[in-house]
Amino acid sequence: MIDRSERWYEKFSAHGTHLPILDEVNKRFPNIKTIVEIGSGLISTRFFLNEFTNLQKLISYETNALWYTEVKDKVKDKRHIYKLVSKNVKSIVNIEDADLLFVDGMKEHRMYALNNFSKKYDLIVWHDCKMGKVVRGTNVKRDYKYRFEYVPKLKRPDWNRPWSPTMVLSNKIRVDKIKWKCEWTLEWRDIVIENYMKR
Repeated sequence: MIDRSERWYEKFSAHGTHLPILDEVNKRFPNIKTIVEIGSGLISTRFFLNEFTNLQKLISYETNALWYTEVKDKVKDKRHIYKLVSKNVKSIVNIEDADLLFVDGMKEHRMYALNNFSKKYDLIVWHDCKMGKVVRGTNVKRDYKYRFEYVPKLKRPDWNRPWSPTMVLSNKIRVDKIKWKCEWTLEWRDIVIENYMKR
C-alpha cells in the first residue's frame, strides 16, 4: 500500500499523466503493431511494451546519452529497437512508418515531427502539448483535421496547478468524435509509482 502523504510521492506521482489516454488508444485501436516513440522514458516505453498486447515493434529515438543508457539498462525486450540520435532534426527525418507515433522528447524534435509527419502517420499522440515554445513552433489546427485534447483534472500536488495536456492527432481518423474515457486519478498515480518509476 502506497503512503500518499510521503513527500517522495508528490515528486514521482507528477509523472505519467499520458497513461490514461495511451490506455484508451490501446483499447480503441487494439491492432497497433508498430510504434515509433520520439523521446524515450521509463514510463511510456515500458507502458507500450507491457500493455499493447499486439505490439511487435517499438522504435524509440533518444537524444540524451545518459538517459539512453539508463533506460537501455532497465528496459529489456526483444521488440524494442532503441536509437541514440543527435539533437539535429535531420536525425529523425527518415524515421520508420508505424501504426502510432508518440511525440515527446526535446522541443526541436517535437516541432519537426508535428510539422512534417502529419501525412506520414494516421495516428499521433503528443505528450505535454502546451509547452510554451513547442506550441508556438507548430500549427496543429492547420496541419491536422481531427484533434482531441486530454486535460488531466487532478492538479499536480507539487505545483498546485493542472498538468500539461496530451493531444491525439490525425488526418484520417475522427479522433474528435471518439468518446474517450480517461482521467488522471489517484489510482493511476499509484500504478505509475508501483510499476513504472522503479529506479
